[in-house]
Amino acid sequence: MNSNQFFTQSRLLTQLVLVFILITTGFSSLAADISVDVSRNPVHVNESVDITFTADGVTDGDPDFSPLENDFEILSQSSSSQVSMINGAVSRNYQWIISVIPKQTGGLIIPSIAFGSDRSPASMLQVNASSQQSSTQSDDIFVEVEATPLDPYVQAQVVYTVRVYHRVGISQAELSEPEIDNAVVEQLQKDSKYRTQRGQFTYDVYERRYAIFPQRSGNHTIAPIRLNAQIVTGRRNGGFFFSRDITRTERFVSKSVALNVKPVPAAFTGKYWLPASSMELTQTWSADPAQAVAGEPMTRTMVIQSEGLMKSQLPVLSKLQKESIAGSDVKIYPDQPVLTQAGTAKGILSRREEKIAIIPEKSGVVKLPAMEIPWWNTQTDRMETARIDETVMNVKAASGSKSFSSIPQSTDTKTDQNDSAVFNISSSEQTANDFWKWASLGLGLGWLLTLIAVAYYLHYQRKHATRHEQDNREQRTRDQRSRAGRQLKQACQNNQAADARTALLNWAQARWPENPPTNLATIGRRLPALHSVIEELEQSLYNASAEPWDGSAFWEQFKTHRKHNPTRSNRADTPLEPLFKT
Repeated sequence: MNSNQFFTQSRLLTQLVLVFILITTGFSSLAADISVDVSRNPVHVNESVDITFTADGVTDGDPDFSPLENDFEILSQSSSSQVSMINGAVSRNYQWIISVIPKQTGGLIIPSIAFGSDRSPASMLQVNASSQQSSTQSDDIFVEVEATPLDPYVQAQVVYTVRVYHRVGISQAELSEPEIDNAVVEQLQKDSKYRTQRGQFTYDVYERRYAIFPQRSGNHTIAPIRLNAQIVTGRRNGGFFFSRDITRTERFVSKSVALNVKPVPAAFTGKYWLPASSMELTQTWSADPAQAVAGEPMTRTMVIQSEGLMKSQLPVLSKLQKESIAGSDVKIYPDQPVLTQAGTAKGILSRREEKIAIIPEKSGVVKLPAMEIPWWNTQTDRMETARIDETVMNVKAASGSKSFSSIPQSTDTKTDQNDSAVFNISSSEQTANDFWKWASLGLGLGWLLTLIAVAYYLHYQRKHATRHEQDNREQRTRDQRSRAGRQLKQACQNNQAADARTALLNWAQARWPENPPTNLATIGRRLPALHSVIEELEQSLYNASAEPWDGSAFWEQFKTHRKHNPTRSNRADTPLEPLFKT
């Protein structure tokens, strides 16, 4: 081996050693060092604390903070990175700040968090009992709740009021919704704000009201309302334009409320259970029923309105009328009902209006029986009856039209006389008239074809210009149906009738955007194949004696209907994608 070969091999060996050192050093640097810090230790159970994870290099993967949820409620997350250069060496730091509230007292373990194959160390956080007193008039912030009545009847309205009192600055706040099993919850009006005096302190008050309709009798509990508030504790001076509040997040919890829900009273004998504080039934006519004419329609408008019932609980008036006049010489044709609902400080006001075309078939006296709807007055705790008195229609025979034999025959005579008075036209004059007649006809056809061509062109341009907009609208409708369909499937799997009702209404509103149904009964009329299962859903919602709702049967029927009746877009030749995949 000569000297050149020796130096060549030595240089190659040196390069391999350097490459090995670089690779080893590079891989060892991939294992990021992760530290954990908390903003305060110890803390109280209702106070938030920030947990900061800091990595001094690139981690192997994104963090999974789900283990924190065992002992903490995660309020927010944020992340940031910082690059620095010291003496030519570049370093990177990554931070994740998790704001949490402890779920219990004691020594809680902040578990080791996985960043891919990298992991943070576990640490300890001491959580002490709440520093707050129990919602007294000396607290800076507290939450009060009130329910009226505490012993409602099943499906009757309970007005639930939430009030947040505070005498310190709040930058942001989140208030939980009422939670109660087997109940329908509706928010009333918008939040109100006012100021009140409690003892020697003046408080700003935010008030929110709900209407709760328990669907099962027995003992029920409205879970405590939770308020997460960012309380202003100071202000960080960053110049005239950049100053910002210094806040801390605390949680405040109300008391729970117990309801003793009573079943339908034995004294109630009506067909439909209607617990309300007031109810009224009225009617109007498009014409005087005493002047009715056989074969000519008249419109009867019936309105039922109530305090303390949802619009979906009001009975179908046209069905009651059909039952009352069955077998009489009258045909009735109900129109689509108009249902409205509004929230007030006292609860829900609902109204149902139905227009019914009534056609008497023959002359004579037709009596429309009185209509009575029993309901339970929750104020007086007794049964009452909303009533429309009997209506008498004096039907007159339709006036006959004149027969053809009565038409005067003098017309034919005049025609004959006019025909006999026509002059004979020479052959040359006849030829000239024929030429101009055909020329006029040709010009007229030319103008007509021109107008048709222009109209077709304008129609094509208009159709082409709106096609893109129509595609976007149809895509939004498909997305809305898909979301509602997934929600309906989930509700059916969980046997949640109230959630299924909401999801089905959302789906139907996307299915018929031009004329969206407002209740389950309308959907049942439009989809006869689903009428029976929709009735079962309604009964489970609004009939205290109904059996528990079986969502699987509803879903199978709905899925079968969708399979055999695929929804199509407005362009009949363009099929839509499936509503949702199963």
